[in-house]
Amino acid sequence: MAGGWPAVAAESAPGFPGSAAPLAATGGDPLPAAGAAGSEGPSNLGLPVCASAGSAGPKTKGQRLLHSVRPPAPHVELPAALREEALLRFDPQQFDLSGAIAGLLGLESDELLSLYSLENDSYVGSFPKSIHERARSCLPLAEQYERLIREVVGPHLLQFFPGERVLLYQFPPTLRVHCSGEPPKALGRLHCDAQYGHQPGEVNFWMPLTQVEETSTLWAESSPGLSDWRPFLLTPGEIRRFHGTSCRHFTRPNTSGRSRVSLDFRCVAKKAFDPAWRLPNVVHRHELREMHFGNSGEGPFFPSPPV
Repeated sequence: MAGGWPAVAAESAPGFPGSAAPLAATGGDPLPAAGAAGSEGPSNLGLPVCASAGSAGPKTKGQRLLHSVRPPAPHVELPAALREEALLRFDPQQFDLSGAIAGLLGLESDELLSLYSLENDSYVGSFPKSIHERARSCLPLAEQYERLIREVVGPHLLQFFPGERVLLYQFPPTLRVHCSGEPPKALGRLHCDAQYGHQPGEVNFWMPLTQVEETSTLWAESSPGLSDWRPFLLTPGEIRRFHGTSCRHFTRPNTSGRSRVSLDFRCVAKKAFDPAWRLPNVVHRHELREMHFGNSGEGPFFPSPPV
């Protein structure tokens, strides 16, 4: 233990040399059973019904496209354990992501993140587009984020792939600001990431930089089509791992009175990714960079051209 934080990945999985990196993640914290307290169905949340893969009923354009192309053909399939949700923890004092984001948004302190309003943003045009460009060029964010991948997320994920030493990670991470305005609005719509061209081997990671409540956080089902909707009630320093490619997720109108600021990203073991596969007509593709791990799991990383 270092400062009360676990130093070893605790989730049961095939061993990965070096997974005991300082301040590495814990994983596998059990979640409530499906239908437990806190789960709500689409009718209770006022959601549109979204057909899951293989179900009857209307499908989105992306879901129809998925049935018209060959599926990805990676060298290995994603282990079943990585299709389940898990909780990772890290010391936010050691990874100053919130400070980097505060600076990116022009705030004097990360304590002001929950008060941030898009109305005060000085950048012209689409906020998602401008914030993506700013995140890409923000060196403090890149430094803290890539260290988090190198010391926490990478060792955690690669322990499920014996012998694999190359991780593909999204760059930059997606920064989301869910404001509590009038009228309150949701971010995006109910979906699974497969309909936007993401592969089964990709694993999602979602982490808040502010305190969250039920109406300001992300909601997801724990298994495709299960509809056991539950909120990610995390605190800064916690990361929810989930399989967003197949599991539907959404946000509710934020009535908390505070903005939610969060990061999310995807990682995939290189041999679980098919670089030749593309879903047609997808306009935006996240850049994937390579990070190489030595036998210790802490080797230097080597950013590569986009995959």
